[in-house]
Amino acid sequence: ALRDDDYAARYGGDEFVVLATSADSGHAERIRERMEAAIAGRYELDGVMLEYPGASIGIATAMADEGADALLARADEAMYVVKRARRAASGR
Repeated sequence: ALRDDDYAARYGGDEFVVLATSADSGHAERIRERMEAAIAGRYELDGVMLEYPGASIGIATAMADEGADALLARADEAMYVVKRARRAASGR
């Protein structure tokens, strides 16, 4: 789902960060789509088939002179917007 010059790292318990260098918002959206497709599906764990519940992926593109903390905060907020919208759509 990523290009050779993109980076992915675990950021927290179940949170990951992808740094896509030289990517505009359209490219970031395509990365999101490829990541969702790559993790979708069913998985077996200890002989039990599980449906993957999906991922909430927030996108933020760096602004001029923006620090990493501010960029991560905007990406985190974008992820929570997606998560709230999915919960609302499912009635939870």
